[in-house]
Amino acid sequence: MSTDEKEFSETPVLKLIQSIQSGEVDPSSLNKEERQRCIEVLRGEGYWIPEIAQILGRHERTIKRDFEEIRERNKLSPNPELAKQIIGEMVQLARLKQVRLDRLAKSKEIEAIERGQLEYMSWRVCKDVVESLQSLGYLPLRPQEIVGDIFHHSDNNPIKSLEEVQAIVSEVQAVAERAG
Repeated sequence: MSTDEKEFSETPVLKLIQSIQSGEVDPSSLNKEERQRCIEVLRGEGYWIPEIAQILGRHERTIKRDFEEIRERNKLSPNPELAKQIIGEMVQLARLKQVRLDRLAKSKEIEAIERGQLEYMSWRVCKDVVESLQSLGYLPLRPQEIVGDIFHHSDNNPIKSLEEVQAIVSEVQAVAERAG
């Protein structure tokens, strides 16, 4: 590796892109790794492949090929633990956003209409998280219900008093509580 190549590989990618855009660095002097680092950042900034090709002085096919390699390198395999981590991060981020919206809604510098909008947005964040967790199976879609028939068999002794009925109902409730 030459001194120039070593210098590029140690240069922070944003500084490298700025140097390219200012004309200090010839983009054709970048190696594949540096070019792909630039592509990742530029794509994240919203640049399209033709724009990236122009900035980096490469053909669009080269940028597309690099982009496909980047995607291949960054692909994920299904993993329940990763799913749990991402869902946890999503919930945490939503809570932070909701707290920020609530804090803004309490600000004395805003109008009542803005306060209402902020409170609505905060509620929407909460609602969207619940719906997301429901769709992923972490929360039930509706309250659980227990459906069943209760039969009472007596030995041909009809129940004679309200107290006896209340005692039976209490016993059924106790059994249901123990059974969950």
